[in-house]
Amino acid sequence: MIIAAALSENNLNSPVDVHFSRCNWFGIYNSITKNLDFIVNPGISMDEDAGLKSAEILVSHSVNVAVAGRFSAKVVELFRKANVQMVIPETNTSFLEFINLIKK
Repeated sequence: MIIAAALSENNLNSPVDVHFSRCNWFGIYNSITKNLDFIVNPGISMDEDAGLKSAEILVSHSVNVAVAGRFSAKVVELFRKANVQMVIPETNTSFLEFINLIKK
């Protein structure tokens, strides 16, 4: 499973960002290979369709699960078509805490 989380910083202790489209970074974790990567959100500097650009990038990375505080309607539609599960944490959770929850 490949998990991507919207983050404000490029480290495991960064909390999951409330804003999917305007976060600074995406953390991408592959639960099979244990590979971890951080990519700059390409949509952060866009005037429009930032969320769609960000979602397209994650789909191109074969992400199965996307984690953020909220997703726009356009992003939800794109992720549903691509079979990407969206998760909105109930509490302020770090990327590392979320990965550990998935491992259980």
